Amino acid sequence: MVTRGGSRRTRERACKFLPLRQQKRGASMNLPAKIPIQATPVEYVPADEGLDLQKLIAVILRRRREILAAGAVVFATVLLILLTQPRTYTATASIMINPREDRVVGAEQALVQGPPSSAIVDSEIEVLRSPRIAQAVAQALHLDIDPYWGSPSAGSDGIRAAARRVSGALEVQRRALSYVIDVRVTARDPDEAARVANAVVEEYLKAADSVRLASTERASNWLGQRLAQLRENVQAKEAEAEAFRAQTGLLTAEGRSLTESQTTQTQEALLAARADLAEREARHRQVLALTRSGGSVESIDQALESPTIRDLRGQEAQLTRRQAEYESTLGERHPFVTSGRAELQDIRRQLSAEVGRIAERSRNDVNVARARVATLERSLGASAGVLVNNNEDQVRLRELEREAAAARAVYESFLQRSHEIAGQGQLGQTAAQVVAEAEPPNSPSSPRLLLGLVIAATAGLLAGALAGFAAEALDDTIKSADDVERHLGVSTLAVVPDRRPQGAASARARGQTPGRLSGGEAPIALRRGVPAVADGPALRGYPARCEGRRHHVSAAG
Repeated sequence: MVTRGGSRRTRERACKFLPLRQQKRGASMNLPAKIPIQATPVEYVPADEGLDLQKLIAVILRRRREILAAGAVVFATVLLILLTQPRTYTATASIMINPREDRVVGAEQALVQGPPSSAIVDSEIEVLRSPRIAQAVAQALHLDIDPYWGSPSAGSDGIRAAARRVSGALEVQRRALSYVIDVRVTARDPDEAARVANAVVEEYLKAADSVRLASTERASNWLGQRLAQLRENVQAKEAEAEAFRAQTGLLTAEGRSLTESQTTQTQEALLAARADLAEREARHRQVLALTRSGGSVESIDQALESPTIRDLRGQEAQLTRRQAEYESTLGERHPFVTSGRAELQDIRRQLSAEVGRIAERSRNDVNVARARVATLERSLGASAGVLVNNNEDQVRLRELEREAAAARAVYESFLQRSHEIAGQGQLGQTAAQVVAEAEPPNSPSSPRLLLGLVIAATAGLLAGALAGFAAEALDDTIKSADDVERHLGVSTLAVVPDRRPQGAASARARGQTPGRLSGGEAPIALRRGVPAVADGPALRGYPARCEGRRHHVSAAG
């Protein structure tokens, strides 16, 4: 190694000098005794510590024994451990959380859950992993007496021990974002793995059904108690309303109170009576007018409608015709003519008397109609007074009726809900369904030869790399010119090998790079690399041994 600048103490830190005899022998190399150089000390500047592929390769080649030894040991150890593991088999059963609901009633009427969300599916996964399911499986399959799952001598703790073993062998995982859940059980026997996986699914479905039925039963019991309370409340409200109605006389008929019905009927009768009175008064005035004017009242409606008037008019017409015949044939003095006149006068007196009776009857009808109108008016006034008084009571009555109607509506709603929940519980809907039952696997799930080889190779590579770099880090000898600059703080001109011939293979074995300066090229390189200066310290060469190899170190001084 050739350095420039620095003191003898610095050079002594780098290499251990050989005896004086060897130094004299080394001084005979093709270097001048002194090369004038500038004596200015050179400040060491650390080189960039980035990744150097050549240095990395040199380290690997230099520590190949350690790397191969550590890697081979770790590879063999890991592979042996993996291959000596007992074979295990994994059986998988799949279930699906029911996204649709088997309903016989509307969504707002039945006590059912909504469509399962992601949180609900995750919750069902935790239920499958729960110790309760594992313990139920252990009890159903009697795993406490199975040497693999439990211990026959454990006694009462055998079920819990088997349940813990089942929980350790159980793996529950959701399939992507679907409603399907895979239940995996790992065991040494493929048939046993499938049997336990199917038992886990079966116990989960039983637990889900029992929870659903228990919820329905609790809801039915609560609704039954609530229905009894609501029934009593409805009866009390309706009884209170009816008692108040009877107390205030607000009886109803066909949905209306009797007072309102009576008032309405009185109003209708009064209107009819007033119309009849007006008609009768008009006829009576007509009769009076005809009587006062001397006209005949026979033309009025009452006279025309009277059968007595019609009979007397018929008799009068016959007598008039006969009297005319008698007078024309028998003469004015004939007895028949005289008697006929007497009969005709008698008929006319009867007509006048009947017309008088009709006029009197008309006056009486007017008086009766007036009395009727007056009576109806008084009755209407009384009914209106009662109606006014009843309106205040009807406000309270309507309030009581509304309370009774509301209580009955709530009661009927709960009654309908109770029947629907009972029907829903009898329907037997399930929260989940089996998609695929577990089948005994044909190949073991572990150990896997290919995976074991990959793991062993990876572990061997990591262990070899760690061993090689650890050996390199613990070795503090100087191995390159960069180490000289880093440890001694001086600049390096060139690496001068020993004058003994060395092959490329021997150089690589020591971590050197072929193509470095040979013994014959070194003096030329030193002369080119060291500027000639007339005055200054000389550059001298010293044989030294570093890493068990001989080098010549030349330094100024």
